[in-house]
Amino acid sequence: MNENVFRAVKRAIDSRKQVSVVIRRNVDKRPERDIKRLTDIGVKVYQTDNLHAKMYWSESAVIVTSMNLLQSSINNSLEIGLVFDERKYIKTFHEIIEEWISGAQQTSMDSTARHVSAQTPRRSPIDTPQPSRYVRRSGFCIRCGKSKTYNPKYPLCDDCYDKWAQYKNKDYKEKACHGCGTAIPTASVARPLCTDCYRLDPFDRVTR
Repeated sequence: MNENVFRAVKRAIDSRKQVSVVIRRNVDKRPERDIKRLTDIGVKVYQTDNLHAKMYWSESAVIVTSMNLLQSSINNSLEIGLVFDERKYIKTFHEIIEEWISGAQQTSMDSTARHVSAQTPRRSPIDTPQPSRYVRRSGFCIRCGKSKTYNPKYPLCDDCYDKWAQYKNKDYKEKACHGCGTAIPTASVARPLCTDCYRLDPFDRVTR
């Protein structure tokens, strides 16, 4: 694994970001050393069959590239990549990645559990949800409109949550629907979904 990439991942973990890595399963020569280095610092590593895509996703942008994470790819190959920062692309790529993760096998190391348990969470969520209640897909921050993990009980991105937490007014009027990203003047932490999205996923019903 390229050292610059590893250092970037570690900086993200040190700043309390959540990082997941999906790699192709190779039964003949698994990259045990790299997997252990990642899990040791708290990265979730998933292995899946036949993966060939090279993609880097965050809530603000997506990079789709030909470059592997390997040092040999950086040293010996001519590579190209495209950056997407439009909301529709961020959402689409996130759904693809979540689908891959849902069908992948998470790689665990003993040191990972010790590391995660020793971490101090950055913040407490507005209301601790039951993860199984919600579909693992992309939603939108109701204040700034950026893409984030869909969870109606936690509809703000990290930066906007910090600002909201100063007053914690659940009825404060925000800007966008958490489900579809449409601009609505009635959005709030107490009711983060527009009427159409609420009908599809009211808070008191398990999403199918």
